[in-house]
Amino acid sequence: LMIEAAMGLEDNIVQNTRLAKGEGIAGRVWQTGKTVFIEDVNSQDDEFCMFSSARYSTGSLMSAPVLNAEGDVIAVVNVNNRIDGRPFSERDQLLLNGLVARMGGILNRAHEHERSTSDFQTMIKALRKGVAIRRARHDELAEVCHEICIATAHRTNLDQVQMKDLAFALQTYDLGLSGVPDEILYKTPPLEPEEWQIIHQHVEVGLELMKGLDVPQHVLSVIKHHHEHYDGTGYPDKLVGEDIPLESRLLGLADALTSMLQGRPYRRAQSLADAVSDMESKSGRQFCPRSLAMFLEEAKKYTDVVREIQDSRFLAMPDESNKESKDLVSSPI
Repeated sequence: LMIEAAMGLEDNIVQNTRLAKGEGIAGRVWQTGKTVFIEDVNSQDDEFCMFSSARYSTGSLMSAPVLNAEGDVIAVVNVNNRIDGRPFSERDQLLLNGLVARMGGILNRAHEHERSTSDFQTMIKALRKGVAIRRARHDELAEVCHEICIATAHRTNLDQVQMKDLAFALQTYDLGLSGVPDEILYKTPPLEPEEWQIIHQHVEVGLELMKGLDVPQHVLSVIKHHHEHYDGTGYPDKLVGEDIPLESRLLGLADALTSMLQGRPYRRAQSLADAVSDMESKSGRQFCPRSLAMFLEEAKKYTDVVREIQDSRFLAMPDESNKESKDLVSSPI
């Protein structure tokens, strides 16, 4: 194994690393074809580690195989040193497995023909803008809502494939916002009807962009329908009740809570208690009552976490900001 692409590694490591099958963590994943999830790399034998444990500032590591259509390992993806310093979670592992499942098909096609440069640049531009949007919205709150969503999904007895698909959808469902012009995305309402129509089209834009990621149809369906309402007043297909995929209902809950906690140009950020009350009032209309009840039970466990994030966020604002401006969030729609 040689390192073909890396982020955060020193050049000499990238250039000089060579691993035989079974050697180090990546070599073991290559040999077994199974994902490795290590909570503390310092507890592992030296011969099992690819580099010195000193290189792992968080001690937590994930390594997953990329398979081709025949089930052979054609690459290995290592992830470590999470930026926020926290250890990786089950949701991170589900997301990594979802990503590597897409990579095999992409690499196979890359060997068959060169990707269109314009398509590749479009995807890169979309991903970069998506990252910028999330940062502007204070992504820590979105992370919390995603954790609540995954915890709720466990209670609904989704299988591992469905869990993996949901974790992938949580990270990519708003990718289409990259196709919304900035003058609309960051505009303070009122918006014109045609501007709202453009915003509503972000789902279809995202699905089109995701074609380049070789995403399964089921994941695309989950993302497509996360704005459906339980009473049939949502979009794009006005699905009703149980016709809305369960994963879409869960994704819709996470999206709604994220929006309430972060705030938008047209709405102040809410406390978790106020957001819970707001969502409860929409049970049976916007939200599936059964899914909502479980989701809010899980959400209430994060009261202190949400308060801490929101408090630190307001404290970081300029001192001259008055109380009303601190309640407003200048983030995109």
